[in-house]
Amino acid sequence: KIGIQAFRNCSGISKVTIENGSKLKTISRYAFQYCYKLKSIALPDTVSSIGKQAFSNCSALTTVTLPGKLSKLQEGLFQSCGSLKKITIPASVTVIGKSVFSFCSNLKEVKIPEGVKRIERETFYGCSKLEKVTIPDTVEAIERYAFYSCRKLAQVKIPEKVTVLGDGVFNDCRALKKLELPENLEKIGDYTFYNTKLTEIELPDTIKSIGNYAFQSSSLEEIILPEKVTEINEGLFLECSKLKKVVFKGKVQIIERNAFSGCVRLEAVTLPKELKKISSYAFYGCRGLKEIKIPDKVASVGNQAFAYCTTLEKVQFGKGLKIIEDMAFSNCKKLEEINIPSGVTQIGKKAFYYCAGLTDVTLPDSAENLGAYVFTGTKWIMANEKDNMVITNNGALVKYTGSKAKVELPESVKYIAGSVFINCDSIKSLEAKGTVKSIGDKAFQNCPNLKSVKFKKGLKRIGSNGFAQCSSLASITLPEGLEAIGSWAFSSCYDLESIDLPNSLLVMEEGVFNNCTGLKKVKISNQLEEIPEDGFYSCRALAEIELPESVRYIGGYAFANCDSLTKIKAAGKEVKLENSSFYNTKLTLITCQKNTDLYKYAKKKGITVKTSE
Repeated sequence: KIGIQAFRNCSGISKVTIENGSKLKTISRYAFQYCYKLKSIALPDTVSSIGKQAFSNCSALTTVTLPGKLSKLQEGLFQSCGSLKKITIPASVTVIGKSVFSFCSNLKEVKIPEGVKRIERETFYGCSKLEKVTIPDTVEAIERYAFYSCRKLAQVKIPEKVTVLGDGVFNDCRALKKLELPENLEKIGDYTFYNTKLTEIELPDTIKSIGNYAFQSSSLEEIILPEKVTEINEGLFLECSKLKKVVFKGKVQIIERNAFSGCVRLEAVTLPKELKKISSYAFYGCRGLKEIKIPDKVASVGNQAFAYCTTLEKVQFGKGLKIIEDMAFSNCKKLEEINIPSGVTQIGKKAFYYCAGLTDVTLPDSAENLGAYVFTGTKWIMANEKDNMVITNNGALVKYTGSKAKVELPESVKYIAGSVFINCDSIKSLEAKGTVKSIGDKAFQNCPNLKSVKFKKGLKRIGSNGFAQCSSLASITLPEGLEAIGSWAFSSCYDLESIDLPNSLLVMEEGVFNNCTGLKKVKISNQLEEIPEDGFYSCRALAEIELPESVRYIGGYAFANCDSLTKIKAAGKEVKLENSSFYNTKLTLITCQKNTDLYKYAKKKGITVKTSE
């Protein structure tokens, strides 16, 4: 027996000879590790066990004779033996451990013996000059990164018993052009064929799953996806610049993020009828794509899903579409017409930004929530400006270019898109002549001279940062019917002294009145269940607050730094709060139900408490 680390780091050894008649049976782990000058070693047939990494990092090793009784090549046995060009694995070997030949950068040819059932992970990882590998029919599994970065490997046949190809098995095999897959293969892992030269591959009908980025940056020109594949995973064909044709045989329901992004030669895609979701960047930069029909079951088109499809001329939207996310079709310069179907409720910011050829826009009445700059840079928006406003057919105000101090919105305006009046320092008052149902995100943000706003009954939603930093805003009437106020909607409205939240209000998001330093009086909706995080943070003039029975929770820092706040009255039977809800206040009296969190808080802090029972 040669013991553990027996000759480890013996940098002077160049040759190991075991004499005939030796009874050596075991070479222990790390026995010759880091013997940098060791060039050759011949082991007698008496040896039946060699420990893990026994010859790892023997960078000069060129010749190895393995014993005929050896049954297992242990983990990392020849790892980083960079001079090893060829090795004969005895027929007796049935197990090849992980990383056995990893970083054998000069290894050119390997024949795996019959009887081996698994090629374990990273077995040939980084064998950059490996040209030929023979895999026997006994192999049932090829684990992750087994042939990673074998850059000279051009052809491989996978045995019929293999049902799973692990993650990254052939990742960065840059010369790999031909591959035969077994008929029973069920799963291809993540990054399996990343950056290969495969121009075609026949996927068997048994395949159920293909992992993330499995074919990224490969040379595929055409692909037929089997019937059992129901999800196109993230980045599956990302930057497959030669891909021209994709056929979906099955009932694919989801196309995930970046699935076909950068497939610049992809000219036509027929999306499956069962498709429900097109995720962000799904077809980003597919410059050859000219037409797309979105199936009726698709509910959302993701962020930049078709952005920079610069030759896209026609889009047919499905009947089930609800949401078009931010920049979904931005910079589709050849797109001339869009007809958004009824049922779409939200069109994200810059959704059709710089679709320069767009001349015809039709929106449904259901499209109440429009983001900022949806049609900026289109021919349509330039041709439809009237009285410094651009109003869509369904009544959405999407652009304002005026400089009046007093702005009156015509009766036709039903919705105000995001950022329409942002940074407008000329506006001092605004009145809507008709019923405005929705105010978009940042619609009036940083209008420093805006003092008063009037809306009629019918307003349902105020978006995030809707009036944020309107530092002179002193008067706004929130009509009955308002249901939701987005985050930071009135933050830093310093001159706002009172606010009446109508009883229709159901949702108030975080930071709505954050830093409204002049706010003295607040009436809370009797349907509101939560005072959100940072809801009234730093409202320094607020001296008292009354919470209706509906309020069950007071979020973190909800009234923090309200340093004039001395009294709070809460009618709810179950009022929970955070330790920071009233941070840095001067509470002297809390009126609430007994045994609520608020009651316990008062007792803990030594604040006078009255029970409302």
